Amino acid sequence: MGHNGEAAPRVCVPANVVSEFIGLLADIANNYHRFLVDNELISKS
Repeated sequence: MGHNGEAAPRVCVPANVVSEFIGLLADIANNYHRFLVDNELISKS
């Protein structure tokens, strides 16, 4: 008794790290999409 929801420790991540990570993912997505378009693997719509 006494361990209410403490099994999963809460990880504190700074907001700027989260935004950096999201920005990195967005860059990767944009570059990947551009790569596909340049190689005409998807239609240029």
